[in-house]
Parts: sequence; C-alpha cells; structure tokens
Amino acid sequence: MKKLLSLVLVALIALSCCPVLAEDAANDVIEIELALAAKVDHGDWNNFWCLDLIEQECGIRFKVTQYTEDAWAEKKGTMFSLDTYPDVFLNDLNDLDLANYGAQGYLLPLEDYITPENMPNVYAVMEGGYPDLLKGMTFPDGHIYAFRGVNGSVREYALSRYFINVQWAENLNVKVPETLDEFYDYLVAVRDGDANLNGDTNDEYPISGIYGKYTDHFAPILVAFGLLDDRLQVDDNGDVMYVPVQANYKEFLKFMNKLWSENLIDKTYFTQNGDQYNAKEASGLIASFTNYAQWMNNSDPAFYLQYETVEPYTSEFNSEKIWPAKEAIYYGALVITDRLKDNEEAVARLMKFCDWCYSDYGTEMLWRGPMLGTNPDYPNTGWYFVPYSMDNLDYLVRKYLYPTDEFKSNGLFQTSVIKPGNNYWPYATIASRDDNANPTSTSYNLTQNIVNNLAPYYKVGFPSTLKYTPEEADEITLLEIDLDSYIATMESKMITGELDIDATWDEFVKGLESRNLARYMELIQGAYDRYAGK
Repeated sequence: MKKLLSLVLVALIALSCCPVLAEDAANDVIEIELALAAKVDHGDWNNFWCLDLIEQECGIRFKVTQYTEDAWAEKKGTMFSLDTYPDVFLNDLNDLDLANYGAQGYLLPLEDYITPENMPNVYAVMEGGYPDLLKGMTFPDGHIYAFRGVNGSVREYALSRYFINVQWAENLNVKVPETLDEFYDYLVAVRDGDANLNGDTNDEYPISGIYGKYTDHFAPILVAFGLLDDRLQVDDNGDVMYVPVQANYKEFLKFMNKLWSENLIDKTYFTQNGDQYNAKEASGLIASFTNYAQWMNNSDPAFYLQYETVEPYTSEFNSEKIWPAKEAIYYGALVITDRLKDNEEAVARLMKFCDWCYSDYGTEMLWRGPMLGTNPDYPNTGWYFVPYSMDNLDYLVRKYLYPTDEFKSNGLFQTSVIKPGNNYWPYATIASRDDNANPTSTSYNLTQNIVNNLAPYYKVGFPSTLKYTPEEADEITLLEIDLDSYIATMESKMITGELDIDATWDEFVKGLESRNLARYMELIQGAYDRYAGK
C-alpha cells in the first residue's frame, strides 16, 4: 500500500511539472478569435478555466464567440458569405465544409507545419501505435485543413456493441452461443421457455431492434456470414464490395427470414420507433441487443450484469471470427482561416498549441480538468487518485470533488466553469493514458467485455475517415438516396416473407444495377484507391 501511495504522489508531481511551449509564452500572449457551436449546458467559454490554462501554457488567449448548435448551420454559412469569419474554428466544420472552404482558399493548409521538429508530441503518439493518424485528416487535394485529436481507447474502436443475456441461457439450460447455429438454439429456447423465471413464457423477445440504414441490431448475425457492414466492405485485395448484392448477403436475408417466420424477431422491428424500443430494453425482456452499453436503458446492476458480450459467431458460410471496427476515432478539430495567412507567428503558435494538446500534460488537463487544489477559484475541487485493491492487484482510481452547493453534478460543474465536454480540443486520449479502471465500476465491466471478447477480432470493413471531393460527395449522396430507398422496400419484404428471396433475388440485384450502382461503385472505389495510396 505504501508503494501505491508513493505512485500517487509521483503521478501528481509529474503532472504538475509541465514545460511551457514557448519560452516567452507567459509574457507574450497573442489573442485569437475563435468561433464554435456550444451545447446548451456550456457556460461562457471566455470564463472557462481551460482558456486560462491555455493562455498560461501556450501564450494564446482565445476570444470565443459561441453559437447554439441549432443556429450553427446558418451562422457558419453567413460568416463566410459576409466575410465575418474568425481566425479559428473549433470542431464545427464538417468534412464537406472543410473541402469546400479549403478549396476556395478560406482555410490554411496545415500539413507543412506537422513535422517531427515542430510537433514532437504528435509524432510520439504516431510512433506509439497510431501510424496512420495524419492519413485520416488528409483531404483529396493532399491538404490537412483541420488538426484533430484522437481517441485511442481500445474499447471505443468497436463499431457495434452486442450483448446477450447469459443468465437466461443458464435458466433455460442451453449453451451460451459460440456459433450461429447455437445462437439460433438460444433464441428458440427463449421463445419457448420462461427465460426470466416470472411464470410467463410469452413476455420475452429473443431479438428486438429498429430497422434502418446502418442500424447495427443485426451486426452479430452479419458477421457470421463474413460481413462487416450492410453496404460497403473492402476485400483483402482492396476492392470495394457492395454488400447487398453479395451471395452471402442473400444467405443472411434467408436466415433473417427464418428467424422472422419462427417468431424469433420482434414483430414490431420494422415499425417501432426509438422510444418504443428503449422501453422494451428497459423492461429487461430482450434476450439480445446492441447498444453502447448494457446499462443504457436500465441502470439496475441486477439486470444489466446478466448481459455480456460473446465472441463473434461463425457459421457454415464463414469460419473466421470478425467484428466491425473503426480505423480511427477523431475529435476536436482546430481550423485556421486565412485571416492569419500573413501572421506566421500566430499560426506557428497555434500549431505548437495543437502539439501541446497531444502531450501527456495537455491531454490530462483538457480531458480531466484541474487536479484537486490547483484551481484558485475553486480550491477544494478537482480530481485526485485513491488506492483500491482487488484480487491481490492494486489500482489507482480517479475521483472528483465539485461544489455540491452550487452544482447538481460534477459534469455540470465542468461544463459550466471548467471546460467543455470531451469532443472539442484536439488532444490524444490514447490507450496508455487511460486510468486503471475501478474493477467494481460499470465502465470497467463494459471495458472488459469488449476488450476480451470483441477487440481480438476487430476488422475494418470500410474506412470512416475516407474523404470525397465536393463533386463526388454530391453525386454519391444522390445515388445513395435512390439505392437505400429501394433496399429498404425490398429487404423488409424479403425478411418478412412477403417476397420469396430465391425467386426475387435476381430482380433485386437488377433493380440496384438499374439505379446506377456501377457509377456509385466507380466513385467509391476511386475515392478508396486514393485514400489507400494506390
């Protein structure tokens, strides 16, 4: 225990000793105008503790104009059309905005500033396991218009989280599924038995969810057919496949029809809305579901701890265990406009600030807020570590103190006076910076489920960071609307048995081809080849 307490002190001392980026930063502060869309629970950004910290450490004072999220779409366009845009945007220009305004010269390309000499912290993160970091920031014209933060948490790279009630398997005396056939047996047992032991054999739902493009309630079944997405997937040769016309997708639809015809799928699957589904999940009557966590709709541990992830299913159509994963998770995007094109000192300092964000200290402070006792305005608040032991292992558990007489929660305290949420500043929450999780916490349980059962089988189906030119994006969007609308109509009819799948399949494929599928795939493949450096 003494050793653990000494580690706490070492951690606090190390974090308190941060080098200032520029030697004269504290004495030579420059003002930078910044605009963003703020959430309704945000206080005045100009009074945030984190802005004082950035000024102290980086010699930059951001003067923030914050807009409501509802007004942002209109405001950002007006700013450019009326020539009233700021020096810097934070986080609220999307990829299409960046491509458009970057091509018009409103935004400064940043790639020349991102070098090992200028941004050593960024390169240290890249060398520490994130080599493709800059790839996902680069636009088709070769420029980087927004410098982004990265989330490197292993848990967060699962594109979908799937949970099954393992207690019900024990109650029904069936095996926790490892294959698609065993999953089917489990669903049948739930349908026919009294899984929750309440005396009613008809109140459980084997599968429930919400139908729609890219909803992932069928993800556990898709992967058993070797499919990582229900639209686009890149094969091992770098060729992009359109999933709905693949032979294995036809077999997937036939399996779904089997589940539907045998009352193993909630009959309101194609018609219920989100609130209706969430109420069912909260009731504890669904055997298997996908969600961010087991406890999203029911916070009772006696309920949610019955649900665990399992390793991906295999089947006669696919013997490889795979689970859909993201190739990168970015947040926080600092965009520098041409307002500063003749102010090299300001641009250089802003890029040094981005590099500071990637440092251990910068990430810790902007992610966690101040340590206990370091905020002069609220000296009795902040985070601190306490020792915790379990199973002969010692942990450091982070705790927070906040002024309970002024704020209802630490989260509200943070977003009112300390800092915004975790998706604004471009810092690096890489895996090595995660806390030792408290083994008794909900988050720890979720992390262990995903890291142990899904992470070993992560595979990227199609890169989410792939970027299109404005012209490509416009054409792809129009084609997708037509293709997706047709799929939604036909797919639901095939699953519910209104259409015979074998008899309809050729018609279904021809219907997609007639909606200019070839042109759609030409655009997608071209963009992917550019992304992959072919």
